[in-house]
Amino acid sequence: MLNFSFTEEQDYFRKILKEFAKEELLPHYTKWDREEITPKYLWKKLGDLGVNGLRIPVEYGGSGADCVTTGIAAEEIGRGDFNLTYAVMLNALIGEIINNHASEELKKEWLPKISSGEKIVGIAITEPSAGTDAGGIKTTAVHKGNKYVLNGEKSGISVSI
Repeated sequence: MLNFSFTEEQDYFRKILKEFAKEELLPHYTKWDREEITPKYLWKKLGDLGVNGLRIPVEYGGSGADCVTTGIAAEEIGRGDFNLTYAVMLNALIGEIINNHASEELKKEWLPKISSGEKIVGIAITEPSAGTDAGGIKTTAVHKGNKYVLNGEKSGISVSI
């Protein structure tokens, strides 16, 4: 028989995030949404709560949380500010991409800063002919000297600032 109950740690994390969302996000949500802003100080607070580094390994400042815990965070943060739900998922996705595909040097440089909220990241994978199929992306990046030259077209770029 499968057990779909949360662990004690997940229940505790959910409780902490629910309180945070109710007390610090919900009272401001309508104003922030109308002004189309996400105050930058929230990134540090989310970092302090462990939200930014959920899918980032512990050795890089994250918690290495599972997908269920990440889903709990998205749900509870969304109770206070639906727009920040996307930030939870975006940090998880980008953290995993960097962890799985970047050099050790880049991991050490970026993952702790994403986890803490010091750096805010975005992703540009959507293209007119590929949608979000990362394998179908046609944009290229060619290293020229100390720069990269990008060639392609994007139909959407996701950044939560």
